Amino acid sequence: MISAADTNLLLDILLANPTHGPDSRRILDEAARLGDLIISETVYAEVAPRFNRTSEVDAFLADSGIALQRSSPEALLRAGQA
Repeated sequence: MISAADTNLLLDILLANPTHGPDSRRILDEAARLGDLIISETVYAEVAPRFNRTSEVDAFLADSGIALQRSSPEALLRAGQA
């Protein structure tokens, strides 16, 4: 199974949200046990401001077992048309 993590889930973890952070970490860990974790380019862009360099974003994703799933040009064209 492939699970797509959203920005809110990752920000809960990155910002150590006291209310939602522990549950978000649990959800992410459970999804990782069930299969691959991915994020879109949009989610990458939304969490990136929490870091100083792309290498730091990439390290966080690698440590979390999350892969960046790039959109195909066809998918981007369809999104733009919608």
